[in-house]
Amino acid sequence: MSKSTPGALPPDHAPGSEPVEIIKWHDEETQQAPLPLKVARLASDDEMDIWLGERIWRGRSLLKGQVSHWLARNTLLAVVDTLMWRAAVRTQVPKPLLVSTEFVTRPPSAGTPPEGFRVVPLDDLFWKFALYGDDSVVELPAPLLVEPLILKQLPKLSPGLLAARDMRLMRLISAQAMTLDQLQQILEANRQDLMRSITALYLTRALAGPGMSPPA
Repeated sequence: MSKSTPGALPPDHAPGSEPVEIIKWHDEETQQAPLPLKVARLASDDEMDIWLGERIWRGRSLLKGQVSHWLARNTLLAVVDTLMWRAAVRTQVPKPLLVSTEFVTRPPSAGTPPEGFRVVPLDDLFWKFALYGDDSVVELPAPLLVEPLILKQLPKLSPGLLAARDMRLMRLISAQAMTLDQLQQILEANRQDLMRSITALYLTRALAGPGMSPPA
């Protein structure tokens, strides 16, 4: 009879092994809900949009005016078309694939959204990145932290993305230019949250301050 190493998992139950079975707890009725571990490792649509929005924004100078494929291990994750201002995004992507990704320049003919991919305006991606991405506020130009903010136009977003607090912020700075400090006081807002909202407006070309150019 072979001996097993104390605390070791049998090979077919090691983390990340396939297939992954649904795990149930049987000691209490309240713990009977199944946990589909395989599904939990997939990136949600919002997570894909946030990650892709960050990468497009920070690589915008290289991606401008062309079609690019976003790849991971030769797997197509998204088709980014900055001429049509849209991205076609794959669904059901395992999170481990997103550790190492790259953009590859393609001809305009390669910009057709593949069947089954979600088509998302680039401004939607930038909006989500600004509100929920890591360190998105570093993209906010320094002058906008101290100078009066001016609403130039409404952001062109898909229905449902604008929250009530976004509308209130835009009403304030469309009626009168205000600084970040003034807005924080009037709205009684958390400063970091307010900076994210202002970053979202800036990334979608809705916002500018005196002497500021819109993002390229």
